[in-house]
Amino acid sequence: LAALREHGIRADLYEAMTFGAASDTLPGSRSTFGTGRFNARVDALLFRDPGEGMGRVTVQVRQNNFWPGDEGDMSSSTGSSVYLNALDGFYDTAIARLSYAQSFAGDRVLVTAGKINAGDFAALNVFASDEVTQFMALSFAGNDALPFAFQSYTPGVAVQARAADWVYLSGIVGSADGASETILRAELARGMFLAAEASVLFEWLGMPGRIGATWVGTDVGNAEIADPAAREIWGNAWYACAQYFLTEDIGAWLQYAAAEEDVAVLTQSEFALGLTVDDCFEREGDGFGVAAGWAKPIDSSVQGDQFMMEAYYRLQATDLSQVSVDVQVLAPSAAREVDDPTVVGTLRWVLRF
Repeated sequence: LAALREHGIRADLYEAMTFGAASDTLPGSRSTFGTGRFNARVDALLFRDPGEGMGRVTVQVRQNNFWPGDEGDMSSSTGSSVYLNALDGFYDTAIARLSYAQSFAGDRVLVTAGKINAGDFAALNVFASDEVTQFMALSFAGNDALPFAFQSYTPGVAVQARAADWVYLSGIVGSADGASETILRAELARGMFLAAEASVLFEWLGMPGRIGATWVGTDVGNAEIADPAAREIWGNAWYACAQYFLTEDIGAWLQYAAAEEDVAVLTQSEFALGLTVDDCFEREGDGFGVAAGWAKPIDSSVQGDQFMMEAYYRLQATDLSQVSVDVQVLAPSAAREVDDPTVVGTLRWVLRF
């Protein structure tokens, strides 16, 4: 892979596996689950013109496995309104990304088109968003409120612009219909979403930070994705975040997400804050994170508000292997039938090729 980088080709090949157990579950539900994800991604730089821009192609394929495959997942077993394991993918095998990106005006404008994930361009928290190496609960690694299509891999176009050295703008349009397709499909007449973000960079006490705000609008909610013939709607969602480097290796962050009920995925609103540490104890690759969050479910008559905490420690076992221990505490859990506090412990192993 190192030889490929010299020719402008970067590859990310890994297998990530998790095994988790919960201290309490809903009656008749499993308390243990396992997941596996194989990921193959290639980014190929096609050209670069100094002072002008570059062109890049991205291809990514993922395969997900679940154990057992027909008995739900940890979130449903514990009655959690928050998705507890973001590595627990929705599909067996799928093309995740298939896109072409080109920059202009000295890399000040970047246009990406193809099968994309809108979360690459907006509502991104660099201190928490990587479920392979950082937090596993979706309320920290992303959020459970913004519309499903925005959080999925789907055909779309994204434009990012550096308006000034301290201001970044993003705009995205995507297919909601394609969010449920494992290969590539886009019919905007069957649903779409729009998104826009503005980010401001700043420096305080000699360290950098960012504040961002995102808006998402869509004419498709969960019901309309399941049944394209369902009634026409329009719903909005919002996301805001603040990120700051306390030191070169320690990042502090907070984020808030909210969505109108018709287009919310799992929760109407969420708030979270946390701390992420890289290269712990001067060990390259080791990492630690701790976060706390609150979530309001879509239907309060079925589930109550949920508070949760998550902490992980990532050990760089070898040059190509990482082992993480992750602990989540739900107190209270969203489900009234589950004892408080409910503890979910997960062992995560990542092998890179």
